[in-house]
Amino acid sequence: MKKYAISSLLFLMPYVAMAADDHCTKPNEYTIDKRCYVTDEQKSQKPYNSVVQVIIPDKNGICTGTIVKEKDGVPYLFTAQHCVWIYGKKGVFEDAKIKLENGDTEYDVAPYAYDKVYNGSYITYGRDWIVYKLPEDKKEDFLKIATERTNKNPNVKSEARLVGYGDLKIMSDEEIMNLKNAYKNYLENKGRPEEIDFMDEDSGIYMPARSVVEFLGTYQGWKHLTNNYNVLKVSFCKYGPNGGEGCQGWGGNSGGPVFDNNGKIMAIAGRGGEFIGGTSHAAVIKDTQPTKDIKGMKASIKINDVKLPQTGKNITAK
Repeated sequence: MKKYAISSLLFLMPYVAMAADDHCTKPNEYTIDKRCYVTDEQKSQKPYNSVVQVIIPDKNGICTGTIVKEKDGVPYLFTAQHCVWIYGKKGVFEDAKIKLENGDTEYDVAPYAYDKVYNGSYITYGRDWIVYKLPEDKKEDFLKIATERTNKNPNVKSEARLVGYGDLKIMSDEEIMNLKNAYKNYLENKGRPEEIDFMDEDSGIYMPARSVVEFLGTYQGWKHLTNNYNVLKVSFCKYGPNGGEGCQGWGGNSGGPVFDNNGKIMAIAGRGGEFIGGTSHAAVIKDTQPTKDIKGMKASIKINDVKLPQTGKNITAK
């Protein structure tokens, strides 16, 4: 996947440091990007301590995952299948590692269960989830931080938190305005005024657009805005039958949890985060409506759709 094409939420490295300001500390300066950085104190508490960084060495990529205690009393890792799926090879997945919030120790994890219908495309019936087994000798340690499935009705919209390692730093209104103005000037200098019709206050910069990719190669502030994937962030929003409402994230949020207000997992994030600025800034996990040609794009997976086998063998990894 190209670096700036973010239709899925897997992020490709590297990293630079974050700034501390966000919507929680300076709400009047962060009215578009309403995410907050998860504090060190919060990382030691539920549900944030159940969130892990999923590392895919062969892809040089990062996603997010959640440690979840299932009915059998065993903790598992839940994440997004597209993060680890080897393109073109059905049922074959990348090796993965996880890093917990309480330290730098990395653990190898083994694929256990996945949705066999999913084929790498969002325009399918496929449900983009996969479950990994955790090291058995660390079971008790993982149980201490594991969350559980929500008991809320998935057909009722309720308060939620989207948590993950989204790559885009939390942007102030001023940073967003400066970026949009720089892009507008770039298009004007290139003699492409027809591409500036998005420059009203309700629209944002569409990141996969070819002209945007070209522009970012010249914009000096871009590296300051991205490569923020080692920093855990939270978006307070709502979640219901049509996915998320007001949930914000970016590349790197793939596979991350949507928690209810009790800290239990409601859904797994999949796709989104393609705009900077406007009403769609960093918007994720909102399902599109079905059309004549497609059946709608699933941007997240409700936790009730994640089905683990009662018994069975591990699936085969690469």
